[in-house]
Amino acid sequence: MILHVYTSDDVWLRAASEFIFSGLSEAREVRNAREAPQRSLHLCLAGGATPKPIYEALARDPQCAEIANARSIHLWVGDEREAEPGSGFRNSEMIAAAFKYSPTAFVLHQWPPGRRALAARTYEEELSTFASERVRANQPIFDLTILGMGEDGHTAGLFSLDDFQSPADSLKRATILPNSLVMLTEAPQEPKSRMTLAPEILRSSRRILVLMQGLTKVRVLIANLVGEREDPIKHFLNETCEVIARI
Repeated sequence: MILHVYTSDDVWLRAASEFIFSGLSEAREVRNAREAPQRSLHLCLAGGATPKPIYEALARDPQCAEIANARSIHLWVGDEREAEPGSGFRNSEMIAAAFKYSPTAFVLHQWPPGRRALAARTYEEELSTFASERVRANQPIFDLTILGMGEDGHTAGLFSLDDFQSPADSLKRATILPNSLVMLTEAPQEPKSRMTLAPEILRSSRRILVLMQGLTKVRVLIANLVGEREDPIKHFLNETCEVIARI
């Protein structure tokens, strides 16, 4: 894991954008070498306020547009809140707004609105066919996963270590067993009812980028790195992960 810390919003934004573009370029080359050149690229995106300006910059980036024009880019949403459309709480709507004016067509897979049990089941069905194909090909599900982190160390819709208890003991089983790709969890703050991709699905990525802002969050991250804490974020800090922080 590599930690980058910046003190300027502009430099932080540029570093994150460059990392994402690098990840897309790398994934494109890998897929060109191993698969049919028309294969698409798949990103799993974090919600919340922190990544929004990065998504807006990505939507306008001519380098990203060049890749997307050659290979369709699919955007998956790592977690969602059970909230009414237009409430301002839904991650899917934030991401859709960020990419709304992009000259390039991104394929956004939004969580359906409504009761979360049905929404989660629908989203799992949408993801399962694609995920199973990737796992059978011995390839990561996502080319890039972007995560955030709360001041309590949670990430995506994973708020406690209990959320890492899964009936699936492997990624392959997770793509076979029902209700293993998507989980229903509870947040300590409103809206409390959440839906999230399961940990093993989020971790199945060529590269992982964790975005954060604030010294408090950096301290929580470091506490997890040195063994002073064990929060959900700790389970994503592996050799494929880089953290880009602004303090």
